[in-house]
Amino acid sequence: MFAACDGPIPHYPFVLRSVGVPVGLCRPSGQGSRATCGRAQVAAATCAVAAAAGANAKRVARARSFDRLRVAQSGRSRAWRSAAVQLQAAGDDNSNDNELAQGDAAPWRCATPPATTRVFGISDLHTDWEQNLARLEALPLGPFCHDAILVAGDVSHRKNIFVRTMEVLLERFGHVFFVPGNHDVYVGGTSVTEDSLEKHQWLMDECSRLGVWTSPARFPNERLILVPLLSWYHSEFDSEPDVPTPARPDAASRRHRRLALLGDEIGCSWPDSLGATPSARNLALAELFDAANEDVRSLRASGGAAAVEPVTFQEALAARQQGEAVISMSHFLPRSGLLPEKRFLFFPQLARAAGSLLLGERLARLRPSLHFFGHTHFAWDQTDASDGVRFVQAPLGSPAEWVSRPRSMRLGVGGLPTLLWRGRQACEPLPAPRSALWSDYYAQNAREPDSEQVGAWIRFRAQSRRKASDKTSDKTHLGSKATLWIVWDVDCEPGAEQWAVLNQSEQLRARSFTSEGSRRRFVWMRAALRSILAETLGQQPELLTFEYGPCGKPKLATPDAARRCSFSISHSGSLGAVLLYVPGNTHHNNNNNNSNNQNKNNSHSFGPAEPVGVDLEEHRPRPFQRLARRFFLPQEAEELDSPQQQQPPQQQQRQQQEQQQQKQQQQEHEGESAISQKFFEMWTKKEAWLKALGTGLSGGIGSLDCSTAGDVRVDFKVGGRDGSTPYVVSSLQDLPLGMCSVAVALPEGSSLHYESLSQVGWSHFCRRRIQGKSAV
Repeated sequence: MFAACDGPIPHYPFVLRSVGVPVGLCRPSGQGSRATCGRAQVAAATCAVAAAAGANAKRVARARSFDRLRVAQSGRSRAWRSAAVQLQAAGDDNSNDNELAQGDAAPWRCATPPATTRVFGISDLHTDWEQNLARLEALPLGPFCHDAILVAGDVSHRKNIFVRTMEVLLERFGHVFFVPGNHDVYVGGTSVTEDSLEKHQWLMDECSRLGVWTSPARFPNERLILVPLLSWYHSEFDSEPDVPTPARPDAASRRHRRLALLGDEIGCSWPDSLGATPSARNLALAELFDAANEDVRSLRASGGAAAVEPVTFQEALAARQQGEAVISMSHFLPRSGLLPEKRFLFFPQLARAAGSLLLGERLARLRPSLHFFGHTHFAWDQTDASDGVRFVQAPLGSPAEWVSRPRSMRLGVGGLPTLLWRGRQACEPLPAPRSALWSDYYAQNAREPDSEQVGAWIRFRAQSRRKASDKTSDKTHLGSKATLWIVWDVDCEPGAEQWAVLNQSEQLRARSFTSEGSRRRFVWMRAALRSILAETLGQQPELLTFEYGPCGKPKLATPDAARRCSFSISHSGSLGAVLLYVPGNTHHNNNNNNSNNQNKNNSHSFGPAEPVGVDLEEHRPRPFQRLARRFFLPQEAEELDSPQQQQPPQQQQRQQQEQQQQKQQQQEHEGESAISQKFFEMWTKKEAWLKALGTGLSGGIGSLDCSTAGDVRVDFKVGGRDGSTPYVVSSLQDLPLGMCSVAVALPEGSSLHYESLSQVGWSHFCRRRIQGKSAV
């Protein structure tokens, strides 16, 4: 018991109850974090228990406890006075009561005054997902005790989970700021007695009880003001034209049903006085919440070196005009430019339920250094050139989103929460800009809302939903399905869950690599391959066995597994690809001989599935013409060569010469890019075909003629089959993978689908594999 006074004090709730210390003893209105009070309570309780253990023990415990409390002078709290009362009751006549009564106490983990206060941010926590809450609980205790975190809405629609999430954050951060999102005010529809306005008020009251900031506050030591802004979306925010929709009688009703997918029309219940239609109601809500931002001052305060002063919006506005830094926060978007164009969205109606013009006007008055927002689940980091405001979004989102579209969710290379303010002591308080898929795109490309060219991923999603290919031939593989898995970040360090999937020989092989990058890619790709095959076959991934062909191509060793699927793998740079093929029934299209041919063609089902091939190559500078002349067919090398751009006549004026030179350099760059693209398309098609053959590059890179653009059809005699099997080798040009080319070789008529796998979404994928039904 005495040793507990010498080391870090553990948080044991049963100790508090055993000595009769009330849970809320050390928590005055708006003072300190929940973790601060909890730790101080334990300090008081521990010392009280020690005081009851005898005279000598009491003196030892008191001395150690006083030493502890004297060191911890960073914020006045009732915990200090409660500790003094406990020690006085134990009979310590020599204690310095005045020092205890007037001193400042803080928890053990915050024993020294903070040198600086950092600000972190996270949005769209959705801790209804257990893995999201577990991710927050995995944040360490201690490193953030002086820092603030901005929570930009959508925590949970369940009250108990909301409270638990706030408690987790309060245990780790010194200050928590929160604005409600649309999911936070869900009440379950019109059948409940509580409406969403009452739910919103409950959120505000609960935050006040817990000590969570919901209104502006100043950090004097940082000359920084944090400004949470209430808001609600309305359809007038959407100023860009709609994308073309099918001219069907039910198109309007279908769009409304898609809008209801947001859940707001179902999950929210608003008073009828706000409006008869959703559009009128949302506009009234936007006006109501915007007006609530005026002249609101929190009663929460704290003292000491890390003092935080509540302010109003008008005071924050005046302080900003005097040069103080301001970081604002909202759940919804203040500007339409913070959302990808509708032609890039699977759900283009999102723009009607994304932001508020009133919020944008308020932000234009405030002109903060940085504005943090959420709602759309797109990572963002962009500075507006017109007014210098930096806009950042760092969503946690759902586990499924980290599997299906991890690049659009990831902000930079750091984790979540993301750093928004480094502190005044840093040479630059704001962190350096971070990469994000969409903000990087719009930093290089202007918005074209009138364009009808939809995103490549939109077209590929429509293609992947087709039951079979539109291509026909005398022989088709109906029901055959191929899935191309894109594995992200294979150059990152694999975790224990990836190593656990590998068998012993594969682990030994991985450790034998001298190259760190090769070791990482091998572990990632083999773990991904085993997990994907295990989901298809309904087996444990570590129990799968492989055998290798003469050229090293792996295949499933079990005859039953080899009959049910085949695969091919490839990786380049930070990306990997796994092509999984599940054969269907093969038959001739000649209906006259259908019954006679069915038994004959189904006899192959007792043999292994048709082999497939995939190749992925990251674009990088290469001597393309020289490589083509060495390895490609003559007609392919000729197709790759581009005519040299003719030099324009020299202009007399210097300005015209510079413009012409810039144009020429641009044309040369475009020509080099076109050559690079064409070269890698040819190369990936060739290597994908060689992987299907099982020969690798030893089979001859010139064995497939790729001189003509588009798909290449070729017949191949698969072992155990009567006759040849038609194959199609395709380059997936529009796959949104950046500077990468991908090609696949599949039996003709196979449907192709797309999936993604990343380190963040790994646990979600494994859980889906375990819970899914066996394919047997």
